[in-house]
Amino acid sequence: MSSFDYLATHPDGGKATGRIEAADSDEARRLLIAQGLVVREVTQVVAPTATKSNRPLSRSESEQFAGHLAEFGTTGLPLEAGLRAAAAEVDNSRVAGALDQLANQLGQGANLETAIRSPDCPLPPHVGGFIARSARTGRLGTALTELLDHQHEVRSLRQDVIRGFAYPVFVVSVAVTVVFIIMFFLTGPFEQMFDEFGLQLPLMTRLLFWWRDVGLWVVLGIVLCVALAALVARQVIGSAAWLG
Repeated sequence: MSSFDYLATHPDGGKATGRIEAADSDEARRLLIAQGLVVREVTQVVAPTATKSNRPLSRSESEQFAGHLAEFGTTGLPLEAGLRAAAAEVDNSRVAGALDQLANQLGQGANLETAIRSPDCPLPPHVGGFIARSARTGRLGTALTELLDHQHEVRSLRQDVIRGFAYPVFVVSVAVTVVFIIMFFLTGPFEQMFDEFGLQLPLMTRLLFWWRDVGLWVVLGIVLCVALAALVARQVIGSAAWLG
């Protein structure tokens, strides 16, 4: 079975568009005529190759998808037709494929929640779940618009924080580099000299040597463990990141 987009008119002159499943274009025309429609045009749909990928949409692609869905949910325009129009205009083939796939499912009689929750839906599970819940409440456009606004604010805040910390991080990095150079390249000759003269090293000097030989490696190990734990935590709860 293939899919065909059609343009037809009702007996009263009203315009009718949509998609129908048929073996070929002739059968599609016969099915439409049997429904009492006057067929103007029938075009076979070529399924986008991007929809065959099992990889879910990325965060930016999901936001783009949700943005189009929010637009039609807010304006009250027919969702199926709007999704097809958006799919034809989107540059990203994966987003276009996801929009077209959802429009196909709606055209076959599925409601939005069922289509979003289907196994073939390329959206990440947390995004699909949010859209399905919003559709169930009847506030799809408003909820998605508020979510996208929140995401933009979070991204802007994150960028401001990064810019604010850029200079302090640079200064600290230079200071740490200088300390490392002193500890690993300049303290060695002094330590050898003190040993040759048999001098009793002051406490602060002994602490400096201890940090060079032991302390820094302990701190480095702790930092690596914390970074590894943060990476694991990000993988475990990463699906919630798109929601804030």
